[in-house]
Amino acid sequence: MDWKRVESILIVALVITNAIVVFALYNSRYLSHSEILDFEQREKIVIDLLKQNNIIVNTKLDKSSSLLPNIHLTYETYDDEGFISLLLGNKYEKVDNKYISDDAQIIIKNEQNLIYKKTIIPSTSIIKSDKEFANTNFDDGKFNKAYSMDILLNKNLRDDEIFAIGIAEDFLKEKGIKSLATQFGKVIKLDINSYCVKYRQYEDGRFLEDAYMDLIIIGDQVVELDRKWFGEIVQVGSYSEIESPLVALFRLISIMDEEGNISENRRIIKSEEDSTSDINNMISNLSSNFPIKIVSLELVYRLVSDIVPIRFLEGDSTLYWRIELDTGKVVYMKAKEIRE
Repeated sequence: MDWKRVESILIVALVITNAIVVFALYNSRYLSHSEILDFEQREKIVIDLLKQNNIIVNTKLDKSSSLLPNIHLTYETYDDEGFISLLLGNKYEKVDNKYISDDAQIIIKNEQNLIYKKTIIPSTSIIKSDKEFANTNFDDGKFNKAYSMDILLNKNLRDDEIFAIGIAEDFLKEKGIKSLATQFGKVIKLDINSYCVKYRQYEDGRFLEDAYMDLIIIGDQVVELDRKWFGEIVQVGSYSEIESPLVALFRLISIMDEEGNISENRRIIKSEEDSTSDINNMISNLSSNFPIKIVSLELVYRLVSDIVPIRFLEGDSTLYWRIELDTGKVVYMKAKEIRE
């Protein structure tokens, strides 16, 4: 037998096999609809490649691409003062960009950012101790009426966190600013006396990034609300088919250099703090002994500029992958449209 010939044939066969796998992975349409490999096989290949680059994925991935509308977003502004009166009532005075009542004030920044603060905090606003929480009746009507379904389904919340969320939910409903678009995000314990309850804006199955309501809770009182929200949302043009999560993760591998860092000339990933900064400012030394752990991968709409940081009041949105790490840091990668 001609072993050299056999060896050559095997090498060629291996090269062809690898070429098919890489093509099936990298091509957006084939990775989303490939009949060569089923989803579990494709997912395993991508996850293993990420592990080799010290990136661990701890989140469930959707199997297919997404067909999404292109939308035009417009931030809410507060010129007509209708929203101001919801928070302060009818008795307040305006001084420059401030609205002042007897016990609270509102400051408007950059037209679309509203900051509400209580100026008088009742002495009864004292957080309960862990021992008091252990004796709290969480089945009473006042407490349970604040629950939303997304909170009830969250099994990882502590009793004190649920109590803080209940206070936030009561406040939003009492002021008439809770809607179906208001989705609970997370709760953060700031110190022994305070919590921050974060909400996100959700429209037609996707989150609108850079829109939020953050409430600061002290004891049983909301003492601060930081709000930035989209008002008018209009579909423009046709729908676009967007790559699947597997394709996005594979692209994340493809833009890394030999040392495991993101190439300096590939600025498709943006950081949460500064949309113009390279991902290297946040994720560095991927080849070190400390792996990067991805705990969430979401397709979101953003109103941002790829050229320079600009504060928009309105504009056509862009779809991004929102990548959240186990450290709480968030980075963005522009989503890619599948074209025929």
